[in-house]
Amino acid sequence: MKKIMLIGVLILLAACGNVQLTEEQEIFLADFDFMVELIQENYPFMSLVDRRFAQNSMDELANLRESLIRAFGQEEDYLVFYEHMRQGLRAIFHDVGHLTLFPPDFLGVDDPSGVEFVFVHDFREQPIEIPELTFEFPINDSVHTEIIEEGRIALVEMDSFLLPLTSAVNSQLRMFLAQINNYEHIIIDIRNNSGGRVELPAILFIAPNIREPIVLDEFAFITAGELAIHAEEFYRFDDFSMFNDEIFPPSMTLEMRSGFRNTNRLFNAVPARQLVETYNLTGMNEQDLENFEYGFRILTQIQPMSSIFGIAPGPFMNNANIWVLTGSDSTSAADAFAHLAREAGFTLVGEPTGGVVGCGRAYFLLPRTGFVLQMDTFYTTDGVGRAFEEFTVEPHYFSRAGMDALETVLAIIAERGF
Repeated sequence: MKKIMLIGVLILLAACGNVQLTEEQEIFLADFDFMVELIQENYPFMSLVDRRFAQNSMDELANLRESLIRAFGQEEDYLVFYEHMRQGLRAIFHDVGHLTLFPPDFLGVDDPSGVEFVFVHDFREQPIEIPELTFEFPINDSVHTEIIEEGRIALVEMDSFLLPLTSAVNSQLRMFLAQINNYEHIIIDIRNNSGGRVELPAILFIAPNIREPIVLDEFAFITAGELAIHAEEFYRFDDFSMFNDEIFPPSMTLEMRSGFRNTNRLFNAVPARQLVETYNLTGMNEQDLENFEYGFRILTQIQPMSSIFGIAPGPFMNNANIWVLTGSDSTSAADAFAHLAREAGFTLVGEPTGGVVGCGRAYFLLPRTGFVLQMDTFYTTDGVGRAFEEFTVEPHYFSRAGMDALETVLAIIAERGF
């Protein structure tokens, strides 16, 4: 990796020169510096974050390093490192690009080269022993369903779009969707949904409720970082064949499980400015564009589906009024679903989404500690070049004064009669 001289960090090193560090603490600092280089070379949102949050992220990283040195010795150093990194990265980058740190065993395997479907690069060299840290990977094991008005209004509240679904959630959704097959109003609440895979809500709620395919032109940009370029190559040749029985339950129809293969087509990368000029991406931020080496077009398609969970088409499939409740905690795949829901003609109510859409997820194992750095390497935009991480989804109707989003929807339904 090309070495980048970090002036701010060097100044801090000089200032902290009289601090006596143990050999292990020096190792942690070396991995910190390595992590900063990875971010600086491959993270595509640096100028966007600086602009959006009125800061200099490199200065903030230098400050984080200094605070790490001061914190050493207060408890086990590996815990100091881990907690400082997770909290510090979130405070600086606000989850933009899913930038965070995970324990060494996060990927669940000793040899990450066998990990499928995500880009992983293992930098480990003579890793030191790190006591096991408990990280509970969230599972999609709960969903709230409610009949608000018998035969007419139903609510589905999903706080996660993670896959795979547990058998309990699978069964609950199957029975509820069958029950509300001819309801007039379906309300989908994603206000507290932090994401997962957008394919799940697209299959559950969009595909059965459109008559014509949805086709979206989107774009992605990457830095000149060697690993960002490798990530682009990795995902370009992924045929999305992970959507099989291991992800979607066997109870879902074959049509459903296979319907999303190749739904996203990644075209070959070209020089970033050439892509902007070719497609007249007038919404692209010039400052951000200067940071990119390459860009490529993404074609997203959603096909209408004739059945879901084996339920035959009915009024729900094409005639129901679909309402989506959104808020600032609707992030990642939930934010992406809000974009698609707008395209599908659903009505959004509440507050703007939180962004953090992300694409091109990459995991880097740090050389000595083995901690896992996560970041998105693709800066993704809509069809006119506006970054999803900056231009979030606004609802058609904001929550009324003194009402939350659900109360607002019910008021609109009552007033209009439908």
